[in-house]
Amino acid sequence: IEVTAAGEKDAVTLALLRGNELKTVPVKLVPEKAFFNAELIQKRIGVSLQEMTPALADSLGFNPKAGLLIAGVEKDSAAAKLGLEPRMLVRGIAGLATADLVDAAKLVNQHKAGEKVKLDLIVQRQRGTATVKTSHVVEIPVR
Repeated sequence: IEVTAAGEKDAVTLALLRGNELKTVPVKLVPEKAFFNAELIQKRIGVSLQEMTPALADSLGFNPKAGLLIAGVEKDSAAAKLGLEPRMLVRGIAGLATADLVDAAKLVNQHKAGEKVKLDLIVQRQRGTATVKTSHVVEIPVR
């Protein structure tokens, strides 16, 4: 296979040689984040995730690189039944730490429908004047 260079908006041409026949095929490349994104995660497990900005992390008492924040949970989804809620922190997926939506979507997408994906969570609760953070692992079925 031979790949010719392309600009960001150009198609890549693949030249395929099969036996004595040469065939060229144009292929349009798209950025990873056009496919591997928050929408894919929500579609597969019913949870909307977002990357934490420094300001958001500071307001919640987290390190900005500690993980991804749950922004929403689909009503009546497996995630909702497991008790997932907005403002919980997902610090790992399938046993791997991640604070990047593209990486998180790739980890979720590796699982087939019906399989379960593990989420490593940090749950933060207010107890009087103290903030208590606890760690939990949940397994959510992939759709």
